[in-house]
Amino acid sequence: MSRNIIIHNNVRRLNPALARKGAGQGSAFPLCMRALGAALAVAALAAPCPAMGQDMYVQQVQDDEIPTMPTRAPARPVAAPATNTTSSPNRPLSPQEAYEETWWKQLTGPDNVAARKQLEDSRDISMTTRYAWYLYEGKQYADSRVWFERILAWDTSNAVAARGLVLSYVGMNDIAKAKAMAEKYRDLDALLIRLIPVSAEEQLAILMKPDGEAARQMLEAEKNAGMALKLAWAIYDDKRPAEALPWFEKVLLWDDQSSVAAKGVVTCLVALDRLDDAEAAARKYANLDAQLIKLVPPAYKGKVKQMKQDTAEGAAARKAVDDNKDAELATQLGWSLYDDERAKDALPWFEKAMEWDPKNATAAKGLIVTLVKLNLIARAEAAAVKYLPLDPTMANLVPSARKAKIDKMMAPGGEDLIQQMIEAKDLGLALQLAWAFYDAKRYTDSIQWFTRVLEWEPTNSLAARGLVLSNMKAGDIPAAETAARQYESLDPTLIKLLPSTKTRQIQAMRKPGGRQAAIDVEKSKDVSTAVPLAWSLYDDKHYEESLVWFERAQQWDHQNDSAGKGAGMARQKISNDWVGQAAMAQQQKRYRDSLALLDKAQSYNKLDTDGLTIKAWNLFHLGRYEEAAPLFEKLYRQNPRSDLAEGLYYSLKNTGDYNKMAGLSRELGGPYARIYRTETAKEYVDRGLPIAGHALDPNIPGLKNVDTKNITGGIGMREKSGDPGTSKLSVVTFPVAQYNLVLPGLHDVMFEAKIMSLDADRFRENSALIGSAPINPLPGQFESPETQYTVLEPRISWRKEGWTTYYADAGLTPLGGEVMPGMTWHLGMIQQIPDGYWNAEFFSESVKESLLSYTGMTDPYTGDGWGRVIRIGLRGERYTEFGGCWGLYMNAQADYLTGVDVDDNTHASATLGLSRKFDIEGFKYFSVGPSVAGEVFQQNLSHYTVGHGGYFSPDHILQGVLALNFLTDEGKRFLLKGYFAGGMQTNKQSEADVLPLTPDGRMYPGTTSTSMVFTGRLKGAMLINEHWQVGGLLSYAKSASYDELNAFMFLRYTFEPRTGLFRRDLPADNP
Repeated sequence: MSRNIIIHNNVRRLNPALARKGAGQGSAFPLCMRALGAALAVAALAAPCPAMGQDMYVQQVQDDEIPTMPTRAPARPVAAPATNTTSSPNRPLSPQEAYEETWWKQLTGPDNVAARKQLEDSRDISMTTRYAWYLYEGKQYADSRVWFERILAWDTSNAVAARGLVLSYVGMNDIAKAKAMAEKYRDLDALLIRLIPVSAEEQLAILMKPDGEAARQMLEAEKNAGMALKLAWAIYDDKRPAEALPWFEKVLLWDDQSSVAAKGVVTCLVALDRLDDAEAAARKYANLDAQLIKLVPPAYKGKVKQMKQDTAEGAAARKAVDDNKDAELATQLGWSLYDDERAKDALPWFEKAMEWDPKNATAAKGLIVTLVKLNLIARAEAAAVKYLPLDPTMANLVPSARKAKIDKMMAPGGEDLIQQMIEAKDLGLALQLAWAFYDAKRYTDSIQWFTRVLEWEPTNSLAARGLVLSNMKAGDIPAAETAARQYESLDPTLIKLLPSTKTRQIQAMRKPGGRQAAIDVEKSKDVSTAVPLAWSLYDDKHYEESLVWFERAQQWDHQNDSAGKGAGMARQKISNDWVGQAAMAQQQKRYRDSLALLDKAQSYNKLDTDGLTIKAWNLFHLGRYEEAAPLFEKLYRQNPRSDLAEGLYYSLKNTGDYNKMAGLSRELGGPYARIYRTETAKEYVDRGLPIAGHALDPNIPGLKNVDTKNITGGIGMREKSGDPGTSKLSVVTFPVAQYNLVLPGLHDVMFEAKIMSLDADRFRENSALIGSAPINPLPGQFESPETQYTVLEPRISWRKEGWTTYYADAGLTPLGGEVMPGMTWHLGMIQQIPDGYWNAEFFSESVKESLLSYTGMTDPYTGDGWGRVIRIGLRGERYTEFGGCWGLYMNAQADYLTGVDVDDNTHASATLGLSRKFDIEGFKYFSVGPSVAGEVFQQNLSHYTVGHGGYFSPDHILQGVLALNFLTDEGKRFLLKGYFAGGMQTNKQSEADVLPLTPDGRMYPGTTSTSMVFTGRLKGAMLINEHWQVGGLLSYAKSASYDELNAFMFLRYTFEPRTGLFRRDLPADNP
């Protein structure tokens, strides 16, 4: 039963009319709560529907790192938004009302982080109360609990918040905590304890109470068929069938397949003596339970009930039975009194019935068992012997030593007792032994002893009857007929025991040699034989054979109701058998076989809910998620069970239809919405999306305040080897300042500025060609170029998190360099898919390989600046998981490089990597695998004369490495991420003009080299306390042309306390 059925203020808040009904004396609701109920009802109606689905993203892979992903699983809605009820539609909203309405829309919209923070800071109890109840109505009990606690922290006497807090704990199924809160705030509201459902029995007790009308109305509104059925039977057991009947009828309205409710309807009608209505109901619901008709007694049952009454009418009814010598009514009255444990009153009625009808076997049995009940054993034995010809089982009704003796004679080792009986020719004992064999279905033995009894006493009609019956049961109809005719003079009714010609015909048709008889029926289209034959086959559970004959009978006589009903029942039985086999095949993980069996079942009858559920899970396990998802959705809409919610969620997840997953969460609510929030939040976190996970489920360990604002300060250094004044570069970055905040709607924004000291070392004249490099420089023309700069580099970035992530950033190349700065930016998206993700972006980036490419340099001969190279292009990547532990990574890039007085260039690159994941405790992922990469440039512009850009640009590069990639578990106080790769690289640098823009015939020679390469990068972070983090990065790279070392440290302050770290807290690869 839903906890909302329990009588509490929530009922009144949703329906103030219920509060008026419960406000009288003895009501669980005090009069003072009416106004509260009405006010909260207005608040509930004004609350818009929350957006359940939030878009999330995965962190972008950086540089040459080959990403891996964690192993993943295979995979009552709240009220609709209402218009503003606080103001009249005939006047415009006041400024205050407009402000509150806007605020409310932000609170209940998908992008509500800032609005929630504003609400907490404002301590606005009215708006907070409204929002807390809104969360409660949306079954977001953990969130509503937090807000009710805040209200009580601000106002310790707030009874409404106390009630909401208790109800929230009830919704979370934390009954112990709910009881503790009810006790804590008992002084505010003594009725809080009534909000807590202790057990289903107590809930049923509340529904049974005279003042439980509100709970019963809620039960009816929720259409909770299960609890309504329990209530109906409880009322019936309380001897109130007239009140129970409408509840059984309601259950059948909500669940038209409830055979138990149908039985309740018939039972109530019988109890109310509405026998005609009971019979009509039994026939109406025969498709649910064919045995219902047996619950309807014959018409005389009402007369028996009247005769049992100690009234004048009862006395008159009993006198009428005596006057009419009505043996049947006397027998029924006797049995009714016997069933009521009134054996003494039953005895005279059985005796009268036998007096009026000496052949009444039913009355004879009643007489015997009544005598036994009254411990009149001698009289019972005498009656059993007297009436034994009516029914040979009469003797079994009397416990005696003879019965025990017969049991020993039938058991192994009883030969001596049998021999004694034969020698004594104990006719009575032999007859009882024969009937005992008959009852035990040992017909060969019973035939032997009935025959022996007839040898000893040829006039024993009881033995003759037993012989006929035994032969019939043994299937020897001719022998039975011979015996019946031989002893017809003893008992003329023996002939009537024989099967009719029709029955014999059916039995003959069912024998192995009865094919011709069946052909004859088929030729003659004998419906009168086909239908009984079909029912005979049906009763023996030969459903497929019975269906053949039912269908033939239908073809021959379209109006034959019995054939139509039988065909439907046979199809259902056959279908059920196939469904049962399909269920077994599914348990054995034979999913294709299970589907084939369901197809057979469906060919006979439409699959019921169980069959469709089996089919949906088969499709799921076979990876046919596109077919499984709509089937799970259909089943869930009919019956919102948790198992169907899981099937629907994981099917949609594996199809990658994330938008539909979110939409159905908002539409369907219930278990699906809960599993969507919980599992999607976990998925987001697993994919490196902690902010997105926090938005759906902030209770995931480590996520507390992951979206809080923070300030970061840091210091870094970079050392790249090379020739002094040209390719060598030292960078000291201090300070690095960052301010990060998450705006409503999961908009992650960061402002960053860093000051850098760049030093290429002093250029030594004549050590290399540089600048305009005249062939014959004038004396004193060379002026050593500036190779040290202090520059500022600003940047602002934005990300909109979701299954589809959109991101952008904008910044400048260093301000303060030799050449005017240029614009840098990124604009891209990352799309999550079931087995990985793909990413595409446009970009404009600095080339940071040398002072010339990064900021530009001064021509020592002319004093003019040149350089500051920017690459503008398009980049795409794709990561796919397969085989459970393997990952495939691909990326490709094409870009255009340009700079001030630098010749234009084009570049393209591609990478292909394979990784094998290992499950290691303490690691989010740990993978090893090879990768190959290649790059090409249009021309070689790697030198330091005008027209060149000072960046490595060989004709081609080919590289192969073996890489190790890992990340420790997220959500902990310490986080470490590493990437190490080593292998071989070969490159070819083409010869190049010394002055590409103004060629004069001088050329740089081309080179080809092959060398070992290595890259190692380690970065980590640690929580010093809840507000402070410290972390850093250390990386080293060695290539054919240079070595490079990077180091960075940071200190971060978070405005709200944090309990865990995630990869977004780590520094970038090149801070």
